[in-house]
Amino acid sequence: MNTKNFIVQQISTVVNQRIFAYTRCDNTKTTGNMHSLSPMPSLVVFLFMALLIVPLSATAQSDITAPANTTSDENGNYTFSNLPAGDYIISAAHYMTAMGGKWFVGSRYISVGDGEDLTDIDVWLDFGEEATAHDILNATIDPSGLTGTSSISGIALGAGKYGIGEAPKANATVIISSYFKGDLNGDDLLTPADALIALQMAVGTRGPDLRGDMNFDGVVTSLDALMILQAV
Repeated sequence: MNTKNFIVQQISTVVNQRIFAYTRCDNTKTTGNMHSLSPMPSLVVFLFMALLIVPLSATAQSDITAPANTTSDENGNYTFSNLPAGDYIISAAHYMTAMGGKWFVGSRYISVGDGEDLTDIDVWLDFGEEATAHDILNATIDPSGLTGTSSISGIALGAGKYGIGEAPKANATVIISSYFKGDLNGDDLLTPADALIALQMAVGTRGPDLRGDMNFDGVVTSLDALMILQAV
């Protein structure tokens, strides 16, 4: 049995037997509900086996390539222009010297139509990993794709003083990049490796990435992993 068929069989079993317990909770920073997932031991065994049979190179993260970057102004505002219609990720990183120095990062997924001007597309920044921030700061910029007539603008926001309310983040680095739905390892292909990453997100062993949300319900689950495999 090849890798794809093996993972399809295992994920189908997971979905059909409903071995996940779903617990809904409100999340004020998202547009939908998040789910708390509890994996069964058999799924943990499957993940271990899948990691053995999927080549390590297939799950390596690619460097970010973006058509544009900018720095938010004193009021946290950012704007991207000349965008072709498509699906985009807006990512931001900001360093604060308070509390011994902390990185704040955030991202937002958005679709824009031809000739559309989207405003109020605010990006919320929260405590983040230094590696994630450096990925944003060191993104390769290739403006050759900026041939459209659309624009996206908004504000980079974070928690206010003492964590109360919200406040604009001036001098945040903001980038915009297109994305391929389901391509979680950045190789511009849908492969069983992407399904494995989605499954890891579903059980909480990997951070969430809404590029894997194939059914647009606001969360990555084992069903999304199965949908990725069906599209391979």
